[in-house]
Amino acid sequence: RDLIVTGVQTCALPICNMRVLLLLALVAVAAAYKSYEGYKVLSVTARNEAQLTFLRSLESGEQLDFWHFRNAIDIPADIMVPPHMVDVLRHTLGLHGMNSVIINHNVQADIDAETERLQKKKADEPSLFYDYGDYNTYETIMTELDALVARCPAGFECDVSVIGQSVEGRDLKLLSIGTGGRPAHWFDSTIHAREWLSTATMMNIINRIFDQADDEAIALLANNDYYFLPVMNPDGYEFTWSDDRLWRKNRGENEGSPCIGTDLNRNYDHNWSGGGAAPLPCADTYYGDSPASEPETQATQNKAQELAGQLLSWHSVHTYGYYWLWPYGDCTLPNRWEDVKQVADATCAAVAATHGTTWDCGNSCQTLYATSGGTIDYTLDLGILYSYVPELRGNSFVAPPSEIAVSFEEIWNGVVAMVDEVASIEG
Repeated sequence: RDLIVTGVQTCALPICNMRVLLLLALVAVAAAYKSYEGYKVLSVTARNEAQLTFLRSLESGEQLDFWHFRNAIDIPADIMVPPHMVDVLRHTLGLHGMNSVIINHNVQADIDAETERLQKKKADEPSLFYDYGDYNTYETIMTELDALVARCPAGFECDVSVIGQSVEGRDLKLLSIGTGGRPAHWFDSTIHAREWLSTATMMNIINRIFDQADDEAIALLANNDYYFLPVMNPDGYEFTWSDDRLWRKNRGENEGSPCIGTDLNRNYDHNWSGGGAAPLPCADTYYGDSPASEPETQATQNKAQELAGQLLSWHSVHTYGYYWLWPYGDCTLPNRWEDVKQVADATCAAVAATHGTTWDCGNSCQTLYATSGGTIDYTLDLGILYSYVPELRGNSFVAPPSEIAVSFEEIWNGVVAMVDEVASIEG
């Protein structure tokens, strides 16, 4: 109250009113948002199989959020822990011979900083213009897709189509560019709502292809068409802006449970309800009531079936971890896995060389952990051989906007290398 009064007394009226409105907006957002005050992120490393097994047992619970967990010895796991469990968990880990290091002392502080920055930006620039250097709302992203079509490069066809609606009725908008009927590549992102960097990175790739301002962008469109679904989980994405920044699932109700949402990347009709997916509706990896029970999954599966004969590759873009993963999630290898690996390795090398980072590339189960009902296992079964999950850079889901350009640069180089390598194999 003192801050507001002091501001009113010491600033010019228009500026003062703007400050008051901004402060009130921040208070309203803080009140609506789920608070992660006091939540910490622990880094824990299993040094033997017994310790790794114990970590896996913790992952299946509902209160610990494993931000990053590679099912391997000597690789740190990042676990977000609520305040009331921090001391107990650290003590329990110690009893199992594992030390833990706090790498984030208060998750809410990062969320508050991001929220304040975005609210201030909105107050200063109240428009729907897309900002390629920052994060944008679902509405702004959808508006930008239409704007991209309006500046379709000469000689090409551009289109935005609605392939379905979310649980809450939001459009799943698919952007396409090409000449029609040529071999094509697909990219989707934000299947997990909190992974904002995936959509921001993808929108920059789209923008560069549409600009056609350099040889690489021109070459990408010379022989291939492209499909982009920037927000596959629109309800969840909106919810991360309005209520819970770290929300992962969609927003579908679950019969008989107060817990909302299904993990769309465990809901596809391939090996549904297998390893790496949870039967509990409250779990972040809940696989849903039945295969493809969710409208978002249904819409994407239907489009994949329609385009399967045209698509050379499929990329479901996630964060985070510096990985480029390929099927299957149960550790079995696909037919022609050597070709799948060859393309992934070439892509990974180009990505890693961009900024001198280290990326792990390989079978998703062997490299990271077991999954079932995932996107790329389903698309591979449709005959889309080069199906991949890039797990982008970073060590948090709340990534600063400065990471967007860096992520774009390395993933752009990966896409260029991927298209070239696929062409070298498929002719």
